[in-house]
Amino acid sequence: MTTTKRPHLSLATNDADSSPDVSQSTITDIARAVLDTQSRALNTVASHLSTSFEDTVAAILQCHTEQGRVIATGIGKAGHIAQKFSATLASVGISSFFINPAEALHGDIGRVALGDSAIVFSFSGESHEIVSLIPRLRERSCKILGITKSKESSLGRLSDQVIELGAIEECPPLHIAPTTSTTVMLAISDAIAMASCVVRGFDRTQYGRLHPAGDIGRRLVQVSEVMRVGEYLCIVEETSSVRDVIAAFCRTPRSPGAAAVIAKTGKLAGIFTDGDLRRLLIRDSDLLDKPVSTVMGKNPKVIPPTASVREALDLITQIQVDQLLVVGDSGGPVGLVDIQDLAGFLRGEPVVGSNG
Repeated sequence: MTTTKRPHLSLATNDADSSPDVSQSTITDIARAVLDTQSRALNTVASHLSTSFEDTVAAILQCHTEQGRVIATGIGKAGHIAQKFSATLASVGISSFFINPAEALHGDIGRVALGDSAIVFSFSGESHEIVSLIPRLRERSCKILGITKSKESSLGRLSDQVIELGAIEECPPLHIAPTTSTTVMLAISDAIAMASCVVRGFDRTQYGRLHPAGDIGRRLVQVSEVMRVGEYLCIVEETSSVRDVIAAFCRTPRSPGAAAVIAKTGKLAGIFTDGDLRRLLIRDSDLLDKPVSTVMGKNPKVIPPTASVREALDLITQIQVDQLLVVGDSGGPVGLVDIQDLAGFLRGEPVVGSNG
């Protein structure tokens, strides 16, 4: 049996010829110190949030309501945070774009229109590109929202609203590279975006409409788009015999694993599955001629057509079944959700027999 050696670990020092060995435990200790430093900073900033946070969210929502766009800007690592924030805002339905402050001063400022607001990320609040950009933004009547270390910084003094982060310790061992400060700015930007969702009543259904592709989008699609309907939905009356139900199974395309049993009123009375059939046949030789109402599952778990694929999957997992009946407002069955259909849909395959 061959053993694989762990790669040699070393940390460079100022001396180019010196490269001391570093144990695996030391590497893990550094990781823990980094995570501890960042988690402490996040807790501190969270505990010191003030009305300036609420005012910033309100300013963004006012801009959105008045058909303005939220411009995110920053330089260096803070610029990457600004880009991510802009993308997050757009993903929750708030029109936003990123502008590079250096490029803005070379013509891109023309993208800024009357009614736009700018959220500016700079931990020091003193970056030359940022300080030079703000007067140009003001010339275009742009409201300035700053996220920075201190209200007394240049950015703090030039902003209409400021979220003050306070003194933040950057991560060891350097204690100078933008690490903790960018993590805090990222977290604050996410908090602004999520708070805006709460205030606007922006929910998963709306989020799903903006994410039609990918795993997230597919999980947020409504059940009405993936359920089997029409001739693909097996429905029998409660007076039908089990023999009739088997015949209905055979007539229904795609071999459904369950039949919706309805009362005379058209409302759902129960469910009868192929699993029920197999279990009952073993112990009851007269099963086929009995009314399905005497052997069906009563009060089955159901789901509305407006539920999401994610909710359907959660319920299927929770109650450990392969099919769920979809029931409309009238109480009657309108569709069937099958676990195999959902698995294929999440892989990007169409559901045959659905409205999607």
